Amino acid sequence: MRRIKIIVSYDGTNYCGWQVQKNGNTIQQELESALYRLLKEKVSVIGSGRTDSGVSALGQVAHFDTNNDTIKDTKFAKALNAQLPDDIRVLSSTIVSNNFHAQHSAKEKTYHYNFYLSDVDIPYFEKIATRFSNQVDILELNKIAKEFVGTHDFGAYCSSGSSVTDTVRTIYDCSISQNDRLFTLSITGNGFLYNMVRIIMGTIIDIACGKKNISIIKQSFENKKRTLLGKTAKANGLVLYSVRYDK
Repeated sequence: MRRIKIIVSYDGTNYCGWQVQKNGNTIQQELESALYRLLKEKVSVIGSGRTDSGVSALGQVAHFDTNNDTIKDTKFAKALNAQLPDDIRVLSSTIVSNNFHAQHSAKEKTYHYNFYLSDVDIPYFEKIATRFSNQVDILELNKIAKEFVGTHDFGAYCSSGSSVTDTVRTIYDCSISQNDRLFTLSITGNGFLYNMVRIIMGTIIDIACGKKNISIIKQSFENKKRTLLGKTAKANGLVLYSVRYDK
């Protein structure tokens, strides 16, 4: 039995998220179907975590176990890509210890949220970013983003439907950069709740444009009231950028 680690990039536009479900096609389902066609054995693919419907990934990490010993570990990437749709690609494949677990061994994850500011849709950006109509200042955006750094109870930043009981998370970095008209929120932490990044993004925008006061962030850590915060930002701007493991 071999355990293979893969790094996967995908455009989540046409998928109902990562995890297999009864109604709707998912990334995990596509990978498992491709592996079945390739190996003629039923294989479970375990990801570092779920991504929601419409969310993309540059560096999602996953693993699977196989009894097949004919395909070299580094060749799985190419073999899988021949079986996968064009909007899912395996960037690399390597053999790892059976102690490695894509989810439980992860030390930190980095998400990017891409957005632009405009009164009208810009088609060039629409596939990769979310539009906000408010004009906001990059310095003010970063001032707000820094409020999320540290260990806090993010219970207010979780959409209904989550079964997680421990809502304390540590954010190591939260900052916003600008490249011409495209802005990117980069946030790194030891874990994230359901829709947490999207709620953070919506809250940052509301505060930056004066709809809410920056004080609501500390208040939300204390009382965990979702109603204090901004709307959940759209999914299309969100990308799972990378996952870090111990060397």
